[in-house]
Amino acid sequence: MTSTASSHKKYTSLAFKRVFKSRIVNMILALGASIVAVIIAISATIVQNNFTYAQAKKVIGDTDITFEAIAVAVILTIISGFFSLSVVPKMFKQIYKKQSCDSYFSVPIKREEYFVANYFYGVLVNVLCFVIPLLIYIFSASIASNKYINYVFEYKILIPVAIDLLFAVIAIYSAFVMCAVISGKRIQYLFLSLICLICTSTTLAGIAVKVNSIWGLELNLSTLSSISPVENAISAVLSQENIPAQVVISIIEIVGMFVVGYIAFKNRKAEVAEMSLSGKIVPYILLAVLSSAAFFYSATGNGVIDLVVGLILAVLITMVFSAVFYKKPFTRETAITTACVCGVCTILSVGVMLPIFNGYVKYVPDTDKIESVKVSTLDEKESYTGLAGLFNSDISDFVDGESITLTDKENIEKVVALHNRTVDNDVIKVARKNSNSMLRLMLFLGDDLSNDYQMNVSYKITYKLTNGMTVERSYDAPNTLIAKQYFDVLQTEEALSQLSPFDIKNDKVLAYDCTNYFHNAEKYNNYDVYYEPDTVELKGFDIDKFNEALMKDYLAMEQNFFMDSFDQFQSSRFDKEGIYNYNENVCELKVYYATDKMTDEELAKYKKMSKSQLMTAIDEDWDDKIPAESTSIPICKKETNTINYLNSCGAGIKVQ
Repeated sequence: MTSTASSHKKYTSLAFKRVFKSRIVNMILALGASIVAVIIAISATIVQNNFTYAQAKKVIGDTDITFEAIAVAVILTIISGFFSLSVVPKMFKQIYKKQSCDSYFSVPIKREEYFVANYFYGVLVNVLCFVIPLLIYIFSASIASNKYINYVFEYKILIPVAIDLLFAVIAIYSAFVMCAVISGKRIQYLFLSLICLICTSTTLAGIAVKVNSIWGLELNLSTLSSISPVENAISAVLSQENIPAQVVISIIEIVGMFVVGYIAFKNRKAEVAEMSLSGKIVPYILLAVLSSAAFFYSATGNGVIDLVVGLILAVLITMVFSAVFYKKPFTRETAITTACVCGVCTILSVGVMLPIFNGYVKYVPDTDKIESVKVSTLDEKESYTGLAGLFNSDISDFVDGESITLTDKENIEKVVALHNRTVDNDVIKVARKNSNSMLRLMLFLGDDLSNDYQMNVSYKITYKLTNGMTVERSYDAPNTLIAKQYFDVLQTEEALSQLSPFDIKNDKVLAYDCTNYFHNAEKYNNYDVYYEPDTVELKGFDIDKFNEALMKDYLAMEQNFFMDSFDQFQSSRFDKEGIYNYNENVCELKVYYATDKMTDEELAKYKKMSKSQLMTAIDEDWDDKIPAESTSIPICKKETNTINYLNSCGAGIKVQ
């Protein structure tokens, strides 16, 4: 008689049912925790709004809570991550105990079928713990809407982010499973999980920082670091630009880690339980990632001391790895792996640190071969995409800010002069001092605390050549050493005309305010009442004539005064100490204007409003629904043409 248990049919299905029954309590706890978190979140939103508006019987209409829903999705991601971290070792707990291995691996169910059953049970739980609570949040918000407040979601933002986070959740879980079946102890499991989820992005971000620092290339840290599942999840929240690519990366990660885990578990031998890692190649790949992350954690700064400390740190951490997994400070395999990784990292670092030779690093096109050039500011994001930024002070990501495009031959020559100055040996030497790793800072070996440290200005140059080719370079250079060349480019009519306020035309102006700092100085006993300015009404004001007068003043101004007056294109990052005493502002003009997104109908509507109505509408525009912006133009006493024009409109400016 053949028992059902010994039948070779439907082993995977039987294994899944067995796993599901034995783990159902864990699933209920995880799902319950997720639902409770969502109930608390939606209750807080509803109670607060109902108390504020419904009790006061104030109708506010549609209230967008998309980003509150994204915050809930992030909370669910964290809950799922902790669930996966804790439950995965329990799935394969027998492999951590030698006395359990023989019976565990001799059950009639094939190992690979048992692995598949456990894996997809975990996938199912993670999906349920993410999708069900999020749907509860959305449904609760819809039924909580009333005549005073209507909760709405911008699904074109919410759905892609939720999908990205869901795949990131499964990828994080897959990393835990892969690490669990490779490990021989729980401490090894935790160690490998740390490498998978953090060290990968630290390595890639470190490589990108070194390449970007002097070579002038712009490797996007967000895209590179998305290869780590945790970084991918963080990127989905902070930036929705690359979600399709991030989903594809997550799918590749999921499939890859599932295959690695499947093969490792299938071929695992009972006698290696609680002793060493399973497999030959994967452990050394993870060791390579770990040692390279340790190297770049210290060696992001472009100095010899950073390189030496990075090598020492990589070796020390490799010794810890070898001790945890092989009970030896080094084995032949770990020593070879570390030596190869450190050699490659050193070659890359030295290649970046030696820009003293002519060639690719210092390449600047000939002026005669340039058709046009675009200069863009690079603004640092509020925070780096994820965990790698927490481990190194030099790791940051940038986005393009304002830009100007120049075609005049003389102005192109000024950009080339700026480029040549940026790649000058003296400038690069100071730039190295400005670039220091967090570890070097902690050891007080850097120059950040000395007088040599300077603020950097980040910008990008894009050349369009006459042969149709494009050359693009990005730099992070010390401000004082490139200030003259930088402002030579900006203090030109072609550059200024593309920037505010010169790009504002009369037909786009909605309202304006002129604040005269000294208009009523006499009634205050002739003291300069800077802190009690008066708003002066202008008569017959024309923005085009104002721009014409301001342009004359800017072009005629000495460069140090221009640096103080011109408040754009990262000019705030330049050292202007000592200028304010001589270049005191006498008034300020604030202009409200329509952006290109404003339709003709909207423009006509807002132009019909009174000034007070428009100001109120703009001040209450918390969701940025009004396609309008404002700019403030400080006027200093040296800008005589501008002052004369404003006085002709009744400003009454008296230069003290």
